[in-house]
Amino acid sequence: MIAIDTLHACDLGVSQDFLANVMIEYMDTMCDGANKATRVLQLWARLKDHYHRYGTENRIQKLTAEMIQSKSKAPKLKAKGAETRALITFALEMTRAMYQHLATTFTNTMYRCAASLINFYMSFEVTPFDPDFTSQSCYDFSILLEALSRRAERRGDDRRWRVKPKAHLMQELGEYQVYTMGNPRNSWNYKDEDFVGWIAKLAKTEGGPRSAVTAALKILNRYRVIRQ
Repeated sequence: MIAIDTLHACDLGVSQDFLANVMIEYMDTMCDGANKATRVLQLWARLKDHYHRYGTENRIQKLTAEMIQSKSKAPKLKAKGAETRALITFALEMTRAMYQHLATTFTNTMYRCAASLINFYMSFEVTPFDPDFTSQSCYDFSILLEALSRRAERRGDDRRWRVKPKAHLMQELGEYQVYTMGNPRNSWNYKDEDFVGWIAKLAKTEGGPRSAVTAALKILNRYRVIRQ
């Protein structure tokens, strides 16, 4: 069966776009550095504090301006899938702080958008799985994201809060695929890619004959030892 992959549609797609935009808004609003480099350092310090308080395992090892937005491109955080998922709670923390500080419609929309995204991810862990809750969370996130995008357009900024094609894939996944294929965890390609990485380590060789046959036999023999 062909299904939309949660890893690429969300973790490496919409979630990274959302996080980068929130980070930029947070630096513009809550960081007082004289230049971008100083504000990024302040944001990095607050992220490390967040990691410490939450005991986060999948952490990015540094944060730079280029990781948040490359030149001439729309904001998109550069991180691995698991690292991105671990930052969704930080997005909620940043948007809540901005809303408490400014109490504007815009900051409230960001805060609600982050809360909807967390609800979407958290619904994967609920047993029994509730497709209605997942669908509603995805719908709420999409509507709020569009509102943020329209505000950016009215300000004449065609890079901030841009709704990209993967947002529509996420909608298809979260609002419709959940009713035909169930929990998005079942179409999360991260496990497959993690398994491929594990096999690559298992097949690593320091020398000797290398062919399709010898490589396959080496993997099978090493796997047999592990399973014994």
